[in-house]
Amino acid sequence: MQFQGFASVMFCYVNHQLVFPIGNTLARPQKNRFYKIFIRVHVVEAIVYSILGFFAYFLLVEHDDQYQIQPMVITSIKTLPVNIGKILMVIALFIAVPLNLFPARECIYTAFSIERNNRNHIILSFGLAASSCLVAISFQHVNSYFGLLGGTAGVLMAGGLPALCYARVSDKARRRDFFFLLLSLIIVIIGFIGAILSLVDPA
Repeated sequence: MQFQGFASVMFCYVNHQLVFPIGNTLARPQKNRFYKIFIRVHVVEAIVYSILGFFAYFLLVEHDDQYQIQPMVITSIKTLPVNIGKILMVIALFIAVPLNLFPARECIYTAFSIERNNRNHIILSFGLAASSCLVAISFQHVNSYFGLLGGTAGVLMAGGLPALCYARVSDKARRRDFFFLLLSLIIVIIGFIGAILSLVDPA
């Protein structure tokens, strides 16, 4: 269970590589500007997530005798705030899907040197949307999807690729380099184990 939880947590790092194509679109992609943006984004995220967490907790307190507290329990509580939240979430997801297709297409254009024209735009958009639908149909338990994607792509983005890049640019192997690469290897191994367990035992 710990391996599966670790793989699910690593799912949060899957989209971090999109920083590079987004950075290339900025008018002045400078290091100090990136640093300011990163700080502001993380501060805002911490505040917003904390507020949401507190509100969700206080909402669950009055129903703790009826429902077992688990990740998806809040969606089963029939109250006006929850129903409003469901509607807003549907709207947000409906808008977010086309927005997420943009950086994915840009990565494919750049990685495979594909020409940007209307035909390729339609093909890539349809392919990405169809693959998303296939994943949604194939995975009955959302935890299995989080564990699989986090344990494979997530650990590669958060542990594997940074370790390879670090080893490539490092001139001389030092003790801290060895520990960094060893830590990255452990992250990758644990993540892949969690991904396998998520498919074998989705619970």
